[in-house]
Amino acid sequence: MDYKCRKCGCEDLFIKKSGNNTGLYCQKCGAFQKWLGKDELLAFSYNQSTSCKLPPTRSHPAMPHVNFPKQRLRRCKGIYYDRQTYKNEIFDLGYFHGWGTDYDELEVGAGIFTAAIVELPNGHIILVPADRIQFLDPIEN
Repeated sequence: MDYKCRKCGCEDLFIKKSGNNTGLYCQKCGAFQKWLGKDELLAFSYNQSTSCKLPPTRSHPAMPHVNFPKQRLRRCKGIYYDRQTYKNEIFDLGYFHGWGTDYDELEVGAGIFTAAIVELPNGHIILVPADRIQFLDPIEN
């Protein structure tokens, strides 16, 4: 989910606790945006921690622009386990690429299960267990 200031359009936002509530504010103009619920707070924190801060790269020779049509991919939402934060994360929009496998480390070894390969709007690829994904578009024949 992309967050922008409703007043000035700035994308640099921050959160501030006020009692039991957590508000979202613009870094540039200081305008209050909204009160964040628990899920929105997790989503905003995840979005801030995963925003790419790598410098742009140049390849030689220059790579051609690839315009992969996302309209051909099924939209979905669901829950996945983030191995960096050790938490379940909710995503409201993703693009389903296909099925693959993932694993879970158990006391007796690895447990392998079917997982959806999903691209998030920010370009990150995640694996979502098959029982934790919901498709938003019907199957087209």
